Amino acid sequence: MRNRLPQKLRAIIFLVCMVACARLSGNDSAASTAAGGIQLTREPRISMQKERLFISAKKVRVEYEFANDTDRDIVTEVAFPIPDFAFEFDDPGGPRSMDDFKVWVEGKKVEFKTEVKASVGGKDITALLERYKVDANSFGHFDWNAVKSLDLAKLPATLQTELMRAGAFGANDPFFPAWTVSKTYHWTQDFPARGILHVVHEYQPMAGFTLIQTAQLDPEHRNRKITEAKTKMANDKGKVGDWVVESLIALDHEITDSCVDAKTQAAIVSAVDTRHSEPRTKNEGDNGDFVEFAWVDYILTTANSWKTPIADFELIIEKSDPKFIHGKSFVSFCWDGSIEKLDDRHFMARAKDFLPKRELHIAFFN
Repeated sequence: MRNRLPQKLRAIIFLVCMVACARLSGNDSAASTAAGGIQLTREPRISMQKERLFISAKKVRVEYEFANDTDRDIVTEVAFPIPDFAFEFDDPGGPRSMDDFKVWVEGKKVEFKTEVKASVGGKDITALLERYKVDANSFGHFDWNAVKSLDLAKLPATLQTELMRAGAFGANDPFFPAWTVSKTYHWTQDFPARGILHVVHEYQPMAGFTLIQTAQLDPEHRNRKITEAKTKMANDKGKVGDWVVESLIALDHEITDSCVDAKTQAAIVSAVDTRHSEPRTKNEGDNGDFVEFAWVDYILTTANSWKTPIADFELIIEKSDPKFIHGKSFVSFCWDGSIEKLDDRHFMARAKDFLPKRELHIAFFN
């Protein structure tokens, strides 16, 4: 915690945070990867009778009851697409490949196929990588300790050059992978006539993460900083990069889209203030103390590929484990309706005949 850190180390963290809080880039903070539920290419004969959705910063689990509303068995391909992801060096959000996806049908684990494609600037280079046995999904089995792609390192110099000319790798050492991965899990599923099918899937979400200061929870503060950055950029004639303004705007969206209201903001500030045992520095006094801000995105509208609406929908959100943060954690998300507090860590939102019109953006504050 803050009061256990030496003054010099606190100063270093403060300087790092001034970059991390403003610049939401791959090295300073992680952007979330917004995955969702399993989907079809519009199947109006199958309805979703129930959906039980559980989301924490560490796990997403979804339980479905699908109903075949016809007198015939329906056999169709079911897909779970992962949003495109690219290589990010030292991404605090972790690997983006989402390799821990699991699915069960009627309590039995299902074997599925995985389709992986790689592209650079919109050009498909999947076949090229396969030809030289460079694994697209793991970015050529990139070794974080050696800071290199092991698959690339095994190739002779002439083939390495060919891959660089194709844009698969950067031309400067270290040769970072430059492609974008498109990945889909899929399997063939039989939906019995006039029957109910129980399907469960789960995975670890690719959360976004950054450090902010408590003052940044205030929308007026954020708007003022955006205005100041725009003015400074104009006055400095390009010396201040566009990324400063863009990053401040991005942070504003992350907080706004999770509906952090004044009550939640005040509770976080109060919790942080009670932890202080030393005077604040001038900069800390202006901006507040540090807070870990993580967010998880979930694409709800994938459910609209089935016969709508969802008859019975339930969402449970779990806060972070308080034992890691001395009993204080907070969560915020947008929901049109009542939210029930189940206990100190769990909140539930429910809806009947639910037609998703927007995605979920859930903020976790430690």
